[in-house]
Amino acid sequence: MLAVMDKNTGIKTAACVNLLDEPTLPPGGQIFPYQTVITATTVDEASAVVDQIMEIMGEVMRGRIPPPEVFETLDNPEAPRSEVNTLHGKINEEILLRLFCIAGAAYTSGNLKRKSPVNTLYQAVELLGFQKVKALVLALAFFSGTDPQMKLLFAQAYATSVLAGFLAQQMEYRQESARKVEIGGLLLDVGRVWLMLYQKQCQGKGPLIDNAFEMQWHPLMGDKIARHYHMPAYVSAMILSTALHLNGKYLMLIGVARLAHNAVAASFHQHQNRLAFSCDTPKPDDDMNTHIATIIADQFRAVGLANHLFVVQRATTA
Repeated sequence: MLAVMDKNTGIKTAACVNLLDEPTLPPGGQIFPYQTVITATTVDEASAVVDQIMEIMGEVMRGRIPPPEVFETLDNPEAPRSEVNTLHGKINEEILLRLFCIAGAAYTSGNLKRKSPVNTLYQAVELLGFQKVKALVLALAFFSGTDPQMKLLFAQAYATSVLAGFLAQQMEYRQESARKVEIGGLLLDVGRVWLMLYQKQCQGKGPLIDNAFEMQWHPLMGDKIARHYHMPAYVSAMILSTALHLNGKYLMLIGVARLAHNAVAASFHQHQNRLAFSCDTPKPDDDMNTHIATIIADQFRAVGLANHLFVVQRATTA
């Protein structure tokens, strides 16, 4: 709908508008710039709006996101140690510290925890891979700031990533595939984040959108963001998917990401913004370094999200 005002009476009325056509105004009507509450009914209509918002948000994000050469290096799997470590001065210090903590809590396929702290970007790459480090740098930049809503969305994104990775391992996907679903899970809601920030900070500079537009079209925004930053094609596929994709007898990686996302959303809704799960109480002779509850707790604690995890230990019977 388009807000218009009669020049003679001063009364505001509404005119229907198709984003691809010129609006039809009441007699004497005058358009007020950016007073349009967008109701996009097709992908083409929504895409035109999202492109405008992308351009505006690009300026907003410029101060948060590292320069292009950081991502050019991380896109090169052959980049040498010296080149990777020169990026330290180009990435926000807080992002680097959180990234190092996440890498320090990483586990190999054998669930062997690193014994020394991570303090260089190349060490993080060795543990997490180039693309996961790139995804984390982007996510930590997108979700940065003091806004409580952004902090909560990051907690959900991180929980989705961790849970998706463990689901993939439980389904006996290879470590490379588990890492892909961790990356996808982390970025599933980036479109929502940008649209929410746009509504908070930039309304009046571009198209006027509401929560309905955000909820319907944030996957389209997320896809455009993933493409803009040259993320692998599987990230866009995971962002755009809303179904649990099956391949014969197996749940495909796209479906694993969506399953984790839905499970986290339900848990956060029911358990005061926490990922809740129950597990057997460890036995005295259990190796706690390989206990799944310990592994998940370590990953949440590493990034300062321990308060978003709720573990209930069940009593075991002989």
